[in-house]
Amino acid sequence: MRADEVRRIAVSWGSDHILPCRLLRASVREMRADRRRLAWFLAMVLGCEQAGTTGLPGAGSRCSAALACPAGLLCVRDVCVPDDEAPLPSASPSPSATPTPTPTPSPTPTAVPRDAIFSALRAPIALFESGSFLLVVDTETVWRLDADGRVVGQFTPGRVITSAAFDGEYLAVADRAIVTALSPALVEISRTELTEYCSSSVMMDGHRFVCGPDSFWRRVFSTIDLVSGTIVGRSVPYSGEGDKMMRVPGRSDFITFADYDPPRFSLFEMRDTVAAYVGRSPVDRSIPFSSANAFTASPSTHMVTTGGSLLRVRGEGCGVPEVSLPECLSREGDLGLLPLEATYLALTQDGQGQVFGLWSSAPQPNGGPACSSEAGCLLDHIDVSARRLVERLEYREHVEAVHAMVYQPAERRVVIVARTDGASPGGRIGYSLRTISLGSP
Repeated sequence: MRADEVRRIAVSWGSDHILPCRLLRASVREMRADRRRLAWFLAMVLGCEQAGTTGLPGAGSRCSAALACPAGLLCVRDVCVPDDEAPLPSASPSPSATPTPTPTPSPTPTAVPRDAIFSALRAPIALFESGSFLLVVDTETVWRLDADGRVVGQFTPGRVITSAAFDGEYLAVADRAIVTALSPALVEISRTELTEYCSSSVMMDGHRFVCGPDSFWRRVFSTIDLVSGTIVGRSVPYSGEGDKMMRVPGRSDFITFADYDPPRFSLFEMRDTVAAYVGRSPVDRSIPFSSANAFTASPSTHMVTTGGSLLRVRGEGCGVPEVSLPECLSREGDLGLLPLEATYLALTQDGQGQVFGLWSSAPQPNGGPACSSEAGCLLDHIDVSARRLVERLEYREHVEAVHAMVYQPAERRVVIVARTDGASPGGRIGYSLRTISLGSP
């Protein structure tokens, strides 16, 4: 449920949200930890902090993957709320409005864990392979690493980084104010000022960067020519088509993912310099949806979803004006390699028709690690067209959560961005890079 919907319901409950705030304060002590966090979330969006719901600095402020909460708070549905161990709030009125979050001090890379090649105490944004090098983007810095994880270059814009995209020659790094184009060696090429920051983005042909702002309603995609550093196109406004953007390899298309009920994918195409809506996936609650997806060979004809289903890109009837909801991402089979109820934690592709999927053979209960040293995870190397398992490797290391995964052909390995949300010293968000070497080709 979105914050504006909660507020609308609250207005019907009573003036100034007094009744729901009292109910939340009365019941929060009896709730389980997961329900307690939801109660804090409701309290924040209802404005209960002004009625004494919490006195923790930063509680109720906005947060995201790019903007962490202050110490003692967790990011729940884009709102900073007290963690499970936080002291319960006083019922006395708060003298002032919600304080702004305390800026997070700039960290340095931490000591690398035994099974990782690099780690840092920041929120991860993206990971790209560049031959034998890796380009790692987090909320503060772009790191250029060699195959062993040693830092051989870095770029720090001095502002919070929110998104990044890479086409093999140009790396676009979007912060809250500017998009900076860099070479793979992190040499600056151009800068472009933004009117809205990019919550997600893709790189299209001709070194053109498409920025998707953090807007649910009337979202306008901006197209930036990275060579000249100028905005060359803006789309018409779109509403409710999702946030995360994924480029379809080898096509002038990108896909957005909407985690609604039901979830769906939407297909957009580039018409010269302007992004335009084409169609969406059908409503099918039997297909597990998430932002963990991969594509087949370039130009891609299918997308592989987190549940192993295949969605045909530009299926029959896609783009036909007479069709009110053209099924541009229609279901067309399944890989058939996952056990029932299992899903992939992360997916990536090799660009030649094969994909890699990481999944847990013993899924943990809510709040448990994605992979553990006892149960471990499995990495599947899959030939999509043959629906055949090329290789299955065990990975028995502790991974709390998986942010992303890429295939690095120069090193014959996949690299995982493992998140450490709150598990690092001091409870700060962090990440590490883990590698899984593949067998002989």
